[in-house]
Amino acid sequence: MIRVKLIFNGVGTSGDSVRKGLSAILAELEKEFKVQKYKIGVPEKVTSVNYFSFLEVITEFERLEDVFEIVVSREPVLVEILEPEEILSSRKEVENCLNRLIEKNCTDAKIIKSLTEATVALRRKLEQVSTGKV
Repeated sequence: MIRVKLIFNGVGTSGDSVRKGLSAILAELEKEFKVQKYKIGVPEKVTSVNYFSFLEVITEFERLEDVFEIVVSREPVLVEILEPEEILSSRKEVENCLNRLIEKNCTDAKIIKSLTEATVALRRKLEQVSTGKV
C-alpha cells in the first residue's frame, strides 16, 4: 500500500464553482481509492474576477502506476509519498509509467501546436481586418 498526500489547486469565477470543481476531484478519487482524510480550503478572491482554493487529500494506492496515473491525469500541484519509505517496482510497472508520461507529453505537444496554429491564423485575420484587406 502506498500512502500519498496530494494537493490540487482550483480557480474559478466564484467560490462556489471552485468548491464544486475540487469536490468533483475528491469524488473521483473516492470512487477508485481509499481516501483517509481531506480538506477543501475556503475559497479566496485573488483578482477582481477569480477565486482560488485547494484540496488536500491523503489517500492509499495499491500500485505506483495508480499514483502516477493520478499525477498525469489530474495534475496535482504536490505529491508527497508518506508511506512506505521505499517502493519496489517491477520493470514493467516503471515502463508503463514512463510510456504513459510519453503519451501525455505527445498529446500536450499536439494541443500546443494546434493552439499555436490557431493563434497565428487569428493574428493574420485580425491584421487583414485592421488593414482593410479582407
